Amino acid sequence: MYAVVEVVIEEVVVVVVVVAAAIVISVEVVVVIVVVVVVVVVVVAVVVVVVVVVVVLCIA
Repeated sequence: MYAVVEVVIEEVVVVVVVVAAAIVISVEVVVVIVVVVVVVVVVVAVVVVVVVVVVVLCIA
């Protein structure tokens, strides 16, 4: 009986560890995606501002 309980506990621990690892990995992936999106948005915004400034200076 105790052997069965030990095996079940070990299995549960393994499952919990795997799930926790999967959650951590998915969180890291989400963070990376968010960082990439933010960088792209900032770069695009800077380019737009530069283009607008150049156009305004050319018109002026």
